[in-house]
Amino acid sequence: MKGILLAGGTGSRLFPVTSVVNKHLLPIFDKPMIYYALTSLISASIREICLICNDKDLDSYKNLLGNGSEFGISIEYIIQDQPKGISHALSLASGFIGEDNVSVILGDNVFVDQGDIRKNVKNFKSGARIFAIPVKNPENYGIVEVNAALEPISLVEKPQNSNSRLAVPGFYIFDSYCSKYAASVDLSDRGEYEIIDLLNRYLDKDKLKVSLLSRGVGWIDAGTSKNHAIVSRYIEAKQQMHGVMIGSPHEAAHVRGFIDDAQLLAFAKNIKPSEYSDYLENLILYSPALRN
Repeated sequence: MKGILLAGGTGSRLFPVTSVVNKHLLPIFDKPMIYYALTSLISASIREICLICNDKDLDSYKNLLGNGSEFGISIEYIIQDQPKGISHALSLASGFIGEDNVSVILGDNVFVDQGDIRKNVKNFKSGARIFAIPVKNPENYGIVEVNAALEPISLVEKPQNSNSRLAVPGFYIFDSYCSKYAASVDLSDRGEYEIIDLLNRYLDKDKLKVSLLSRGVGWIDAGTSKNHAIVSRYIEAKQQMHGVMIGSPHEAAHVRGFIDDAQLLAFAKNIKPSEYSDYLENLILYSPALRN
């Protein structure tokens, strides 16, 4: 299983701050937004990752994440010159995907997983799998309607009227056919190659599965000013309450054995003094039962 982290786009919903800083590099409480999505991929034991971004921000991402070696993974970069949608990004990544299955995450989606995502990534075989989570404002999201057996019936982008309140969060699992299907998606009225249209390709072939996220899973699209503030407070509260970090790719890599104690400590010493370095230095003292 490979991973694709989508970090392009203009971040128009967060203007004016995104006129000078890419939204995925904005802080969510104490870490850059991109750390949370990267952590989700590493937590699913994915070690080959492609980050798709625009040319203007490429150097910033490379300065922050490098080639992935500090996390015990590999990161390669692909430029998406214009914000033409998720399906367009996947067609650009066809060479990276090759014959492998791939997990795709949106860089502005923050997950606090209870194991649902990790299990689905591990057990994935073929076709496509999406997740579903109830929301109170379905008109703001891509929505999936399912039957009593949790089989998908329809997918609609931001419906004004819907029989379903199940939103599709920004984590998708595909087989290698996704880049081929993505290349056949037509341009939408919004001027993008939509993810919903790609998912409908799989639905039409009866190869789309849905997993309902458990109520313990935290998820938020942090791409608006209001949601960005909400998720920052949420992360702060969780960390202050439990004394463990959310969205640390270094911790996720350490827990999964991608890097060892010596590598973790070397990185922590290199970024002293900071609360983040103090936390990483203390990680090896924790009981394994407390690691996530």
